[in-house]
Amino acid sequence: MNRVLNHRLNHQDRHNARSVQAGTFSPADEALREAVELLEQRKTELQGIRGLVKEGLDDLDSGNYEDFTDESLRELFDGIESRGRQRLTAERRP
Repeated sequence: MNRVLNHRLNHQDRHNARSVQAGTFSPADEALREAVELLEQRKTELQGIRGLVKEGLDDLDSGNYEDFTDESLRELFDGIESRGRQRLTAERRP
């Protein structure tokens, strides 16, 4: 595990050095600041996804879902497609 982490960190160090040399980031700390900001964004997104997964699992546990057969699923998709086509047609009218 440490070998993989070290490889990843070395890769990131090389990427940061190239970014600074290329002028993408002026000082190296700017590259680090950008990396931390992206990591925080990713963490926030992951928390949101986990919340949605928990909500879905809670719905399953409480029986709040609908079973579909192949036929009823096809009807659902056909209805979505039909409404989408109607909306596109309406939007294209002058």
